[in-house]
Amino acid sequence: MKINRIVINNTKGFRGLPNGFEIIFKNAFHRNEIDPICLAGLNGSGKSNVLELISEIFFYLEAVHHSQAKKYVTKKSPFGFTIEYETKVTANNLLQSDTTFKADTPLGSIRKVAIEKLPRQEIQIKFTNDEEWIVLDSEHLSYDYNVSQLLPKKIIAYSSGQNELVSNPFLRMDFFYFDEYLKELEEGGDSAEISQNRLFYMDYDSNPFVLLSNFLMRDIDDTGEQKELGILKAMTDVDGVDSFNIVLNLKVKKDHATENLIEIIEELRDSDSESLLSAIENELFWEVQLPYQLSNFIEKLERCCTYSDFVYKEEGSGKWLKVTLYFRQIGSNIKMAFQNEFSNGLNLFRQFYLMNLLNIYNYSDAIRDRVKKASSGSEDNISDLIPKLPKKDKVFYIDALKLKKKTGSKKELHYKNLSDGEHQFLHIIGSLMLMEEEGTIFLLDEPSTHFNPDWRSKFIYTINEIYKLRRDRFQDPEKAQQLVTLSTHSPFVLSDSKSKNVLWFQKEKGKPTIKELDFETYGASVDYIMKMLSGQNHLIPDRAYNDLRKVIEEGDLREVRSAIEKYGESSEKQFLFKRLYELSEERKKNKKK
Repeated sequence: MKINRIVINNTKGFRGLPNGFEIIFKNAFHRNEIDPICLAGLNGSGKSNVLELISEIFFYLEAVHHSQAKKYVTKKSPFGFTIEYETKVTANNLLQSDTTFKADTPLGSIRKVAIEKLPRQEIQIKFTNDEEWIVLDSEHLSYDYNVSQLLPKKIIAYSSGQNELVSNPFLRMDFFYFDEYLKELEEGGDSAEISQNRLFYMDYDSNPFVLLSNFLMRDIDDTGEQKELGILKAMTDVDGVDSFNIVLNLKVKKDHATENLIEIIEELRDSDSESLLSAIENELFWEVQLPYQLSNFIEKLERCCTYSDFVYKEEGSGKWLKVTLYFRQIGSNIKMAFQNEFSNGLNLFRQFYLMNLLNIYNYSDAIRDRVKKASSGSEDNISDLIPKLPKKDKVFYIDALKLKKKTGSKKELHYKNLSDGEHQFLHIIGSLMLMEEEGTIFLLDEPSTHFNPDWRSKFIYTINEIYKLRRDRFQDPEKAQQLVTLSTHSPFVLSDSKSKNVLWFQKEKGKPTIKELDFETYGASVDYIMKMLSGQNHLIPDRAYNDLRKVIEEGDLREVRSAIEKYGESSEKQFLFKRLYELSEERKKNKKK
C-alpha cells in the first residue's frame, strides 16, 4: 500500500489546511525495510491535520457504502478531496468486475486507484492494473463489493494526545458497526453474522486486547512469531501475562438524562405495582442479545479459562445474565488452549474488539444519534460526547490484568501500574505485530511522546527488526510490508527516517506549507537536525543559555572558572572554556606589564 497524493477540495478547507492544499508523498516501497512517512513540524503547523484528513477520507469511503452509515453520510456531502494510491492485486481484493474490464488480472500486479470527491457531488473512482485507466461508472459503483475491494484492507489509528481529533471518524464508525449488529440481530436472531471492521482506533481500552492477543497467541514455540514477541519483551521487560478476568454482563442499565428519567417516572405514575416493576425494568435496563458468533467466542474462552462464574436469570434456568471467566497462573497449557481455539492473534483481537462494541449498549439513543450526526472535519472531539463508563456498568471488559516481569524483585505487575511509555510501546508495537494483512495503513499521531530517549532512538529500528522476522516467516517481502505514516516532533525519529519520506510542515504568512528538506535526515545527529529545522543557534534551554551567555560576556576570571562546575556538558559550554582561556591569557599579559 502506498499513498501518492492528496488534495483538499473543501471550499472552507479542512481544519488548519486550506482549500486546494496538496500533499505529495514521495515514499517508495522498499523490499528490505519499513520506511515510515514522517509528518514533522512545529506545534500548530498542520502535520496532525493530514493524519486527520486521511482518516476522514477513508471513513467517508467506508461509510458512504455502509448499510447503516449511509443514512448519515450522504453521497453529496460538502466534504471534498482527491486521493491517489497504489495497492497490490491479491486473491483477496479481486474485483467482481475484473473479468469485465480486463480478462486477465495478474496477482501481484500494481493497482493504481484515484478517487475524487467534489463538494456536494458524488465520488468518482478510477483504477488501473496496468497503464489503462478504467472509470467505475454508476452501475459498477452500485456494487459495494467493487468499492470495498479497492480500499485498504485495514486503517489503524493511534494518538497520544488528549485533544486529538484523529479518533473522530473511527469512533463514529464504531457506532455504525454497532447499528449493523443490531440490524443483523433483528433480522437473523442468534444466527446473525457480524461483519469485520475496516477501521480500528487503538485507544487505552483496546490496549489489553492487543497485549493479550500477542502474548497468548505467539509465546510457546521457537517460531518467527515468538522471536518477534521476544523483541517486545526485551524492550519493555514484560515477560508474559500472569492472570486476568473477562467479564460479560448481559443486563446493563441504560444511560438516561435527568429530564428523560423525570418523563419516564411521570408516565409510569398511575401503573399498578406489578406492571410498574416490569415497566421500570424495561425503561432502565437493556438485555443484551448475543448472536451465535459471539456466544461461540465466550464458549471458546470458557474452554481456555481456569474457572468460571455464571449468574443465571432465574434459579434452575439455563439463561445466564453475567459471566466472569478467570485465567490464573498462565503458562503453556492455557496458551496452547488459546492457540487451539483461535487461529491467530488477529482473530482473537477481532473478537475482543467486536465484544467491546457491545458497550455502546450503555449509551442512550440521544448520545448515539449525536455521535452519528457529527460531520466530517468537525472541530468537536467526539470522545468528549461519550460518557466514561465505570467498569461494573459495562457489557464487556477485561479486569485484574497482571503481567510477569523479566527482572526485579516483584514477579508480577498490575497492568495499570505500567508507565505511560510502557503502555505506549506495548500498544503501538503490539498493533504493528498483529495487523499483518496486506494493504494495511497505520496512522500514528505522535507515537513516541512518552518514550525515553533510548526508546525514541530505537522506535523505527524496532519496527524494522519485527518486519525482517515477519518477512522471513512469510518468505515474501511484499506480503509483509505495511504503510506507516506518523507525525512527530522527535529528532530521534527523524534521524532514523530518510529525508525523502519526511514532510516538514511550517507556516508562511499564517498558511501551512510543506518544505522539501535540503539535507539528509537519516543518520544525522540530533543536535544537527534540531539546528537545521528549528533555526535555533543553541541546543540548551533558554534559561540556562541566557545565564551561560551572561557569564561569558560579563563575568571575570573567577566567575567564569566557578561557572565550569555549575553547568552540564554541552557544545555551548565550550565557549565558556574558550572565554576562560582568553581571560587567563589577558591576566598573564597584565602581569608581565
